[in-house]
Amino acid sequence: MGKSKRIGLLLSVLTGAVILFSSVQKNGQSTEMAENQEEIEAIRATVQLYVDGITFSNTDKLDAAFHEEWHMTGFFEDGVYQRFDRERFISMIGSNTQRTVENPAFEGGIVDVYHHGKTAVVKVRVENERVIFTDHLSLLKINGEWTIVHKIWDTELQNS
Repeated sequence: MGKSKRIGLLLSVLTGAVILFSSVQKNGQSTEMAENQEEIEAIRATVQLYVDGITFSNTDKLDAAFHEEWHMTGFFEDGVYQRFDRERFISMIGSNTQRTVENPAFEGGIVDVYHHGKTAVVKVRVENERVIFTDHLSLLKINGEWTIVHKIWDTELQNS
């Protein structure tokens, strides 16, 4: 075999190897991206329970979203630092029994999701005619399930 044919054959083999390697790498990335997307959807589903819970005063949804040791810290519109444990917050939300699909307490939802491994942080923004709440929810994947373990929040008055 002549020198030019050997070079051509070598180039063909190298090109094939590059295509094969690139295909394997892309498939690996696609699998990783698909797995990450599945995690993000599971995170979003948990946070949606929280959003629906506060929007419609649904304590069952809040109960399903929160870890048993959940708590929150932040600021209401008066600027005073507040801390709530799980039971106090669920009780406060549950006391507002007038909220329905036709008459929600808030509008809004998930703004952004950051996920890494078994941790996630989700930004939620909900508002009504009086106030805007910006929440940052910390989630952990415990025993294969995403759960909200902490919330920090700040509040601003509408049109202030």
